[in-house]
Amino acid sequence: DHTDGNAIALSFWPSEADNTGNPPSSYIDVSIVDQLLGPRVLGGYDVDVRGDMSKSSSATHARTNRRQIQPGKMDEAISEYRDSVIPAVSSRKGFVGGLLLSERDNNTTLAISLWASEADMLANQPLGPDSLSVGSTVRTECELTYVDLD
Repeated sequence: DHTDGNAIALSFWPSEADNTGNPPSSYIDVSIVDQLLGPRVLGGYDVDVRGDMSKSSSATHARTNRRQIQPGKMDEAISEYRDSVIPAVSSRKGFVGGLLLSERDNNTTLAISLWASEADMLANQPLGPDSLSVGSTVRTECELTYVDLD
């Protein structure tokens, strides 16, 4: 995010055990990352990937939406994203794809929408408020600087 200098790095693992068994220090020099980017905030999310992620290489920008979900409504929020949000957004010019990361322990989701250009992302504002969130949604708009989903 150019406005506040934050970066989001995501790594995808087949299972939670694989994720916890491979801390960042096992594959990168975290001291260099900390020097360059500052202290890291780590979090783990469940990911439901059903779409065709091969299109993600055409994305240049991403928008993130972090929401606090009402207790007991996580499955409903995931279904809403998959069955309503993605179909509504998929017809918008420049939409490349989306991810929904769900942190069930604290009822938080992080939705990431991928866009072909910054202009497309800015021209397509997020859908309005929903009935499942508590509080306000925290949004960021970022340049997508590296993708490797192989």
